[in-house]
Amino acid sequence: MVHGHFSNGFGKNYIAVDIFKVKDVKLVEHWDVLQEEVTADKTVSGSSMFPIV
Repeated sequence: MVHGHFSNGFGKNYIAVDIFKVKDVKLVEHWDVLQEEVTADKTVSGSSMFPIV
């Protein structure tokens, strides 16, 4: 699984995750999820979706 935070170059930030299934050293399945990031000031909790530590 790979989880990341990136920008599309037009000012929008995204959170993405790619999930891979590997069998016998071969990639046999791939799933992904992409969501536009909601900024901390727009969340109920006030927390960031992808905090920078």
